[in-house]
Amino acid sequence: MDTLDGMGAPVTLLGLCDCTLVSVSHSAPYLGARNLIYNHQQKTWAPVPNTGCAALSHGGNYAYFTQPEDTHKVVIRNATEGEVCDTLDTSARVRCLEIAEQNQLLFMGLISGTVLVFPLNSKQDVAYIPPPESQKSVNNMAINKQEKQLAIAYDDLVLVLDIIPADPCPVIDRPAYTFKTQIPGSLISRAAVLADYRVLYGMTSGDLFLYDCPQAQMFPLEGHRSQISCLESSHGEQWALSGSEDSLQRLWDLEFCRQEHEMCYYKVLQQ
Repeated sequence: MDTLDGMGAPVTLLGLCDCTLVSVSHSAPYLGARNLIYNHQQKTWAPVPNTGCAALSHGGNYAYFTQPEDTHKVVIRNATEGEVCDTLDTSARVRCLEIAEQNQLLFMGLISGTVLVFPLNSKQDVAYIPPPESQKSVNNMAINKQEKQLAIAYDDLVLVLDIIPADPCPVIDRPAYTFKTQIPGSLISRAAVLADYRVLYGMTSGDLFLYDCPQAQMFPLEGHRSQISCLESSHGEQWALSGSEDSLQRLWDLEFCRQEHEMCYYKVLQQ
């Protein structure tokens, strides 16, 4: 077992792209990156604004993010060279970003409820997914490991759409499934879509659920004490990790919908 050097601040997000581990902290003005195969020495990228809206592609070589002063644009940075190589304009504020690496697609969830779809190999052929009626803002998006389904989460509604291979670029069909949450006063904060049209979603109240779309069945998992801030499933989709704003993390066995492990971060104040 190896130990990796920290960032000097609590890490709030980890991303694994091929053999590159990227760490992000709300308290640090930069991204940390490590190559897990060749060496464990961390290198830092140029400061990236803390807007909570970022994504990585091409094995971690390209970063996509919004600027605090202009959330209607997505900046594309070559992370290897540290230079901005392009900027994508949108019609409204960008709330979240998601990358389909194998299908070479960039999804942008807007505050208007629309999702823009940019092919990474052709910035001209832009498609869009319109919002359902009465839904205004995209809260979160997720793509499963096989990149066959996309989940779009609104306040109390989730759409699950198929990503269909096609030439010159994949086609996003109309929603295969749509379901609403039943938690009054609580909104969807994070979602993860699994194989066979299953959706794991967390709420601002800390509640966590697994929904089986074909069976129209909901399985409650033991909730957190505060808003769900991150959800991630394993490659085999047997396990899932949930995190909340109070720094609590829980590891779940998705087959039996039960918790297997719990971790928490506590800050020790120096006297």
